[in-house]
This record gives sequence, C-alpha cells and structure tokens, in this order.
Amino acid sequence: MWKFSSPKLEEMPSWIIKIWSGVWGSVSGLVGAGGPILVSLVSTFHLQKNALVATMQALFFFSTLVKIPGYLTIENSITDIRFLFVMVVIGIVGTRIGKWLHDRVPEQLFQKVVLGLLALSAMKMLWP
Repeated sequence: MWKFSSPKLEEMPSWIIKIWSGVWGSVSGLVGAGGPILVSLVSTFHLQKNALVATMQALFFFSTLVKIPGYLTIENSITDIRFLFVMVVIGIVGTRIGKWLHDRVPEQLFQKVVLGLLALSAMKMLWP
C-alpha cells in the first residue's frame, strides 16, 4: 500500500518551516492560492483529521483577518452588500457540508483524500 512519508515536525529544521510559512503567506497574499502550500506544510506534522482541520481553520481565519483591511479598500467588493451576503451564505453552507463530511469520513480515507487533492492542486499550479 502506498503511504506518504515525511520527516516529523521535531526532525524538521525551524528555518525550513519559516521559509515554507513565508512562501505560503506571500502566495496567499498575492494571488490567493496559498491553500495547497499550507496543506503541504501542515501535512508534514502528521496530525489526526480533527487537529488538521482545526489547525487549517485557525491559520486561514487569521490570514483572512489580516487581509480584511485590503478588501475594504477594493471598491465594489466587500463594500457591496449583495456580494457580502453571498459570501456569508456560501461560507455557512460550505461549513455545514464540511462538518457533515468530516463526521462521516474515516481517518485513513481523509488522509488519502487530502494528499490526493494536494497532488491535483500541485498539477493544476504547474500546468495552468
């Protein structure tokens, strides 16, 4: 059976984590596509699905919080109440679907799906 293997967090030099985190922040801020980079970093921590989801939620929450002032300066985006309403509805529906799936997907399948989606994202980034 194929298994993803990577160094444990304790074995990884802190400078690698800092560089990878900087790459994520830069790509996320510039083009809004930092998800695959963040997942590749966090997946090396070998977290269970509950911890992985909580970690990703916290990181995305705070990175989005930092971006809000920039969003507020873009005319016709977040200042348009219709756009804001649609984004809130999509966020609520997506969260409910994600929670429903999270409770039903076994741990091993979850890990395989995360790695599979990461591979697809990497291919999409390489071959637009």
